Amino acid sequence: GNVVEGNRVGTGLDGTAALGNSLHGVQISSGASGNVIGGTAVGAGNQISGNVQSGVFLSGAANNQVQGNLIGTDAAGTSSLGNGLNGVQISNSLATGNTIGGSVAGAGNVISGNASVGLAISESASGNVVAGNRIGTDVSGTADLGNGTFGVLLSTAFNNTLGGTASGAGNLISGNNSSGVALQAGSGNALQGNRIGTDAGGAGALANSLYGILLLSNTTGNTIGGTAAGEGNTIA
Repeated sequence: GNVVEGNRVGTGLDGTAALGNSLHGVQISSGASGNVIGGTAVGAGNQISGNVQSGVFLSGAANNQVQGNLIGTDAAGTSSLGNGLNGVQISNSLATGNTIGGSVAGAGNVISGNASVGLAISESASGNVVAGNRIGTDVSGTADLGNGTFGVLLSTAFNNTLGGTASGAGNLISGNNSSGVALQAGSGNALQGNRIGTDAGGAGALANSLYGILLLSNTTGNTIGGTAAGEGNTIA
């Protein structure tokens, strides 16, 4: 039930210089649940940038919300000020029911400019929702601030949702320096309603450097798109 909002974590006072912490910017560990990092109100979002490891690390933590933050950019959301590993990392089989972003106004995070993956879900983490974020672009969704490797990596992850059919649920995953989304050794994940490799409007190119979506070894039983309204992804 803790709330972390309106802070600069890992930067100087004006949010333009890295003064990173030696580990993660914000870490929530096993047994800590129902916390909110950021929020949808004006000024509630944190800037979490320039830290030596990941910006936000949910280690076996359940039912937390990460919303409205700038993770890996400067305070304006227009230049890279990356964390040294991932922007957001969700790990461990106890990491369930977390929400990164959301479909309502102000819920989405900008997760860009980080040295490795924008958002990584791994180690049997399941039932998490990633929605309404800009991953690899600036705050406007029109300029490339790509993460160093994948935009999103689901590795040994199960039954997570990336995007969705509701208005505003789709993520923008563009400008990253490897594939937009990579899945490895997981199942039951759903990727729907996202824009991958385009600008925010969906009409202009903002390419990821390799594949739009990459399926790696032992990846079975995932859903990419669908026939119902809003389920299809734009991969271009």
